[in-house]
Amino acid sequence: MNDREQNIWRDRKKRGSSSARVVPDEAAQLQRVFDYVRENLDRDLRVQRLAEITGLSASCFARWFRRHAGIPPHAYVTRTRIERAKELIRNGKLSLAQIALAVGFSSQACLNVTFRQYTGMTPAQFCQRSRKTKDE
Repeated sequence: MNDREQNIWRDRKKRGSSSARVVPDEAAQLQRVFDYVRENLDRDLRVQRLAEITGLSASCFARWFRRHAGIPPHAYVTRTRIERAKELIRNGKLSLAQIALAVGFSSQACLNVTFRQYTGMTPAQFCQRSRKTKDE
């Protein structure tokens, strides 16, 4: 479980959410979903496909995921894509168009719009800031 996923659990426990008490099997299922998303960011990650991992219907899965993770599945997928894009931008070996495709966006324009919504800056601005902090 990465830091962001651990923070999801910690935040749910702090709020006293009863759904923070996940039985081990459910925790293992949730971890399988987290792992699948991270390993398949470049693919189409629809709720139906994620639901198949747990054996639930798409609608039941969406409710189950939100109850246990604290956010809807599509929001988790998008956040994970943005976090991976940030890593790849910091790495500096791929173009923004290549990064967009590598993390599952259909184009650089889609990456730009979503990245800005989540971070308040474009990928190019993030890249410039990352370079400045590296140089310092």
